[in-house]
Amino acid sequence: MTGIKDLRALVEGDEYQRRVADWAARYALNMRQESAVPMWAAACNLLKPGGIGLSELYAYWVEHGELIATMLSLRQKKQAGDHAYTHSVFLHMALQLMLLPDKSKLRAYYQAIYWPAAAQAQALAAEYQEAQVVLAGKPMAQAVTVEQVQQRVQSAEYQHLVSDLAERYALNVQPERYAAEWEIYRCMFHLGGIALADVHAYVAEHGDVIAVLLAQRQKHMGGEGHYTQCVFLSMALELMLLAEDGQRLNAYYQALKVPAAAKAVKALAAEYQNALDILHGQAAAIVQTDTPRTAAKKPARGKKAKITLGLFAAAEDDMRAATAVLWGKPTTVFVSDTDGDPPQAALRAWLEWIEAQRDEILDFALAAEDFVDQFCDWVCTELEEQGCATLADGTVLKTCPSEADIRAAVAVESVSFGVENEGIDTASLDLRTTPDYFGGHVLTIELDAERAMYFGGMNG
Repeated sequence: MTGIKDLRALVEGDEYQRRVADWAARYALNMRQESAVPMWAAACNLLKPGGIGLSELYAYWVEHGELIATMLSLRQKKQAGDHAYTHSVFLHMALQLMLLPDKSKLRAYYQAIYWPAAAQAQALAAEYQEAQVVLAGKPMAQAVTVEQVQQRVQSAEYQHLVSDLAERYALNVQPERYAAEWEIYRCMFHLGGIALADVHAYVAEHGDVIAVLLAQRQKHMGGEGHYTQCVFLSMALELMLLAEDGQRLNAYYQALKVPAAAKAVKALAAEYQNALDILHGQAAAIVQTDTPRTAAKKPARGKKAKITLGLFAAAEDDMRAATAVLWGKPTTVFVSDTDGDPPQAALRAWLEWIEAQRDEILDFALAAEDFVDQFCDWVCTELEEQGCATLADGTVLKTCPSEADIRAAVAVESVSFGVENEGIDTASLDLRTTPDYFGGHVLTIELDAERAMYFGGMNG
């Protein structure tokens, strides 16, 4: 545990004070010493929930002092007035950066100190990346301030535009609630390097295609969740970068630490084309199905696993059913009713493939809905407002589960095969979790004859 006595002994020590003076002078940081017991108590309350000892925090600061000072300098420039840091801020920044690689631990820490967890974690990641760019000596775009973003978003012209698009396309759009949300968008526009006025003009000209794209995403989320008002600007920025040069958008995604940035560029390009098709009346087939063509993916072949398949018996809806074990759990296997016996060899080959491709299937399934981030955002909000998050099956969460926890909880509830000409031409997997992270639903993944995957939505 971090106590006031130990903290004061470290911070007031000669070595610590020399480092503070050095970094403050080099980066023009406004500093002030903790001068009263309540200030020391507040510092301890910020450090204790992190669970990392003072010596480790100090060692991290010694090793990464330039990074921390750069982040504090950038943050100070955005602060209004004569903001000053206390000397223990270097330890607090070190703590957050040490937790940053594990998003679930960082969010749990922010929850413990009653900060808006999801938004603050995103803001820290953006600040970290911005500081890395500065330290790498890369040219930075002209500074964008939070005030500039707020003025643009809160202008009568932009508000009218957002209100009109949200109403026409049934989008759930709400104002930004937290300072950290504004900081996230500020970093986005700063790293994007395109003037806000130009981005706003793009929204005014191409608002319909942006709204359709957002509406498709909202549909694939089951109509749940909401967008903040800045989303039209941030989406416009991404599309402008995509139009200029796919490599520039890729670099932008990398700067924001978007997983698999190159794939994200291709996905956005497909989403954009899909939105254009819908607007131009060329996507009737897409509109009538829950399977987005942009989500298609053909996983690599993996090692086969031996599958034991039970005997088939008649089931409802002209289907036949048997039992197999997939991913370590009993699974119901359905096949469309046929005149003869189900094609055993073809079924086993498919089941062995599904067993071997668990990681690929989970990667695709969770990415299709951005499920982990969406779910953790909901959990964090519930923890902040209610003190706990209650799942559909009654499970009570006191912390946000990690992505590894969620993946481990997923099982194949059932898999249905379409049989034609003694072969398999389609398959559909219904995934469920225990605990019920999917909120009483199954997440459906559909596959074609070539085993390319498509997202079938949250169902049931």
